[in-house]
Amino acid sequence: MPVPRNCRDARSIARTGCIPRLRLRVIVRAAALSILFAATASVVTAQQAFPSAGIHLRPDGKVDVGIIGTPGAPYLLDRSGDLQEWDPLAAQTSPVPEMSWTDEAPLVSDGFYRVACTARAFTPAQFAAAAEYSRVRGGAGVVVLQHGQIVFEDYHNGATVDTATHVASGTKLFFSCALAAAIEDGLISGYDERASDTITEWQDTGLHPGKRLITVGHLASLSSGLSQDVAYIQGVDPLADDIYDYVVHDLRIIALPGSFFQYGPSHYYAFGVLLQRKLAAAGTPMNPLEYLESRVLDPIGIDYQSWIHDDAGNPHIPNGAVLTPRNWAKLGQLVLQQGWWDGREVVNDARMAELRAAEGPNPGHGKFMWLNQPGGYPPAGPDSVPPGIAGSFIYYDGYTDIVGGLGAGKNRLYVVPSLNAVVVRQTLGDTANYEDTEFLATLLVD
Repeated sequence: MPVPRNCRDARSIARTGCIPRLRLRVIVRAAALSILFAATASVVTAQQAFPSAGIHLRPDGKVDVGIIGTPGAPYLLDRSGDLQEWDPLAAQTSPVPEMSWTDEAPLVSDGFYRVACTARAFTPAQFAAAAEYSRVRGGAGVVVLQHGQIVFEDYHNGATVDTATHVASGTKLFFSCALAAAIEDGLISGYDERASDTITEWQDTGLHPGKRLITVGHLASLSSGLSQDVAYIQGVDPLADDIYDYVVHDLRIIALPGSFFQYGPSHYYAFGVLLQRKLAAAGTPMNPLEYLESRVLDPIGIDYQSWIHDDAGNPHIPNGAVLTPRNWAKLGQLVLQQGWWDGREVVNDARMAELRAAEGPNPGHGKFMWLNQPGGYPPAGPDSVPPGIAGSFIYYDGYTDIVGGLGAGKNRLYVVPSLNAVVVRQTLGDTANYEDTEFLATLLVD
């Protein structure tokens, strides 16, 4: 029987999970860390550790195996004739979710293939140390996911699994995914698109000098040059009754767009205004939170407890979310899997990959997300980072692949692709003496 058109190479097999119908039978249910295939059959699962997988028996006798995995995590393909002795065939760490292998000389019969993520496991001692570090510094809970499964969670200082906290600026990471989705949906043409094409008030150079040059990329990299006006637009209860209107009409330009990294809320709210107007122009009037819900939260089952709005009813973009650690961890898992969830591409993986590219003045910031890239720096500036470190301000001793969602009170979401892991730490209030690199060392130092 011919292979379906969209299953003619290992990458498309991984993406669709398709296999030839000839001689199909299910042989085994996959374990948490591996997937088994037989030369005359295949098992295709829909679990988060491997969002999709498939096998192709080629007419020339060769075997193609493909999976959708975690970019940056290590994987191993091995083969067995009896499910007892295993011979490694190939290892791979791919920058993209689609990973594929070809067995050029498969076993004549009863050949079985296994794909496993070989990232090292955490230890009970590491979990205990992480929980204790959080507890004594006023934390509410720590949750660790690896290979798409919760491998540890601990709640302390009166919190429970159902305790939702205000993650403050940790909310920003949600809108990185919304940005990727908006580009995929054609609402935004790309990072070079000028914001003033949509926020047309900024085309008036008399009233808004310099704003005409601001691009979507400048907003996403926090280098738009807009003033932050924190008293009016930052926090739970700012002075501006209608933050979106204030951002359009009252912000000043204080630097040439693209020249200067400045952490603050104005970039996010300007993006929110732009997205809301794009949606209205497309005939789907909704606010940015409603778009986020439809494109990201609902498809992966994130249930937030509440979301802060201004007095005019506009959802806060940089700091609105109140949710439990388990729900926040789902966002990290989507970022880890680069837009894939349960065998389905929720947000295009190429658009999600673009979020991790630091193209602005700060190497430690991608598109609405923090990066642990060398040379990067936090809001406190470059001088706050020790010189000569292997990593960056999130974690000093390497793991430059870490992506972070960092909120006030030391609410933290860390994505660690090389370990195929997501780590969440939440608090109910301000936390003293918490340092990202110290907390992560409890989990990352062997």
